[in-house]
Amino acid sequence: MNEESGLRAVLSGHDMGKSRRRQAIIDAARRLIEEEGEAAFTMRRLATEAKVSVPTPYNLFGSKETVVRAVMDDDRAKFDEDFRATAAEHPLERIFDIIDTRFDTYRSNPSFHRALVRSLYDVREADGDHSIWFEHVAYGTQLIDDAVKAGCIEGHSGGFLGRALIRTYHATLLEWISDEVDLETAHRDIGLSVAILLSAYITKAHREVLKAVRARYELDRRTK
Repeated sequence: MNEESGLRAVLSGHDMGKSRRRQAIIDAARRLIEEEGEAAFTMRRLATEAKVSVPTPYNLFGSKETVVRAVMDDDRAKFDEDFRATAAEHPLERIFDIIDTRFDTYRSNPSFHRALVRSLYDVREADGDHSIWFEHVAYGTQLIDDAVKAGCIEGHSGGFLGRALIRTYHATLLEWISDEVDLETAHRDIGLSVAILLSAYITKAHREVLKAVRARYELDRRTK
């Protein structure tokens, strides 16, 4: 092995070690959020749980808030995979599929996701950084734009609807993390609210599709 290839091997090993430490910290944060809530852990406690030195979380992430965002990124990657695997082809149905997939994710571990979402709202309020939600707005707006392009929704309404749907989602989510409604009620309320909002802009050719989707949330409500 010559000097150059040896240096590459050392650097590669360093990168691998850094990646492992980073993932260990994310996994430890996930465990602490699930077991005790985001407010319960400090960077020192996180380092102990991840079995790394105290400076390591600061060196790799900079702050506890960044660690929480990294946990959210891991969670979102799994959500994206599930959505791609299960979402319908019809653009209108996909708007509701993203809601249902997200709530299936919450349902898989409610205590963890409630604590995670609460911590994300805390981060937003603490530093005034709303960028963590911009991706949600972009995601929702893209689905609305797709439905507009497919002729499901009147073309002039896409931007407004995207913002209105995201606001409805977050308002109801806040009620859930504040224990004002349970998870199933939050899911039904968001689904039905979105259907009602869309009904004002749906084109005639796609009214039956929206009616069928709306019925599943109304049926859930009647069976409770």
